[in-house]
Amino acid sequence: MKIVIQGVETCGVISDLAAEMADQGHEVTTIADHNRFYRRNYSYRLSHFLHDYAADLRLPTGVSSNGAKLLFRGCRPVYDVISTHLRDQICLESELYIQVWSGWPGEYRLLRRLHERGVKIATLFMGSEIRYFPCFQQQYHEQDWNFPASYLKSLKEQLTRLRTHERYSDAIFSVPDQMGLALRPYHHLQVPIRHELIEFNVPNRDKPLVLHAPTNEILKGSDVIERALNELKEEGYEFDYLPLKNLPHDCMLKALSAADVLIDELLLHGPGWLAFEAMAAGCAVATRYLSESPPAFRPPVLPVDRRNVGEQLRLLLSDRGLRKKLAEEGRQYVEQNNGVSDIAASIISRTVYGDPKEDYEPDFFREFEPVGDRDRRAIELTNRIVEDESWYRN
Repeated sequence: MKIVIQGVETCGVISDLAAEMADQGHEVTTIADHNRFYRRNYSYRLSHFLHDYAADLRLPTGVSSNGAKLLFRGCRPVYDVISTHLRDQICLESELYIQVWSGWPGEYRLLRRLHERGVKIATLFMGSEIRYFPCFQQQYHEQDWNFPASYLKSLKEQLTRLRTHERYSDAIFSVPDQMGLALRPYHHLQVPIRHELIEFNVPNRDKPLVLHAPTNEILKGSDVIERALNELKEEGYEFDYLPLKNLPHDCMLKALSAADVLIDELLLHGPGWLAFEAMAAGCAVATRYLSESPPAFRPPVLPVDRRNVGEQLRLLLSDRGLRKKLAEEGRQYVEQNNGVSDIAASIISRTVYGDPKEDYEPDFFREFEPVGDRDRRAIELTNRIVEDESWYRN
């Protein structure tokens, strides 16, 4: 099968899925920009597609690639039009198109053309590209948490993006905390982990080494976590604390294999990529987890949120047996549920053949209270775009 995976690299998911699908016998093309924390290669860069496409033409050395560079610097709009056209042609020649993340020019037109061409479409939503924080706050009772203005994208933008994918995708993979605006049922986004490359080690120290490695301190609740840890220190609990930031991925994996505990996040819902890698490495993981998650998602973690983090960490730091149990069960869970091979095959099966049934039937959007007249107008506009809700059942 000819497969194109296009999008924004998140935790190596594009390269990992592409490598596995190629190993399974598929012809895979990847279109993504490099992530500075991961040493991965792609067929073409998303933002500099024409550079790489021109280099593939194999004209006399430097002719086509230099032309692309000059066009990029001197007439970016023309560069973008040509680049988008050529990217679309590669995508339209595929049998399965997998989009990771969302939000670039020409995306909606491409989805419609893929749908009309009969290409199967899988959408992997990764986070804030579709999350509308006022909706998240209402759904999970976090109205008193202050998000920076930069996080507050327009409801019109988020709704249009989500509804377009709901209309044209054959399968959507996501998680509830970013799908408050959703109407259409969707599959749980399982996190693919190359656990065979992660050293499993349970130090089982009397005085545990605790890690916290936020990519975004506000969304992770880092200030609340560190305040709770300081209070526990003052109460006499013994542990070493190591905060980490901006480590290359291979260095982060080594740190996880050396640690006893990872405290990941308190606000958004996990476990996510880092927490699953920590489970594979032998850490006991404390993170936000929804108890009402479906049977497909029952990881052995200690559930914490910003209201109970002190109480839960007091339990974890004082109970060496609990830490060991979570670490051992965590590795077993990742091996059984997060292997790249099984997840790649599942994405193909659920998208191409439509089986099995989706994991989530979203319903919160009908309870969402618009925040002001602008939200009300955005909802009215997107309702007119999709006309009615019958399309998402088709």
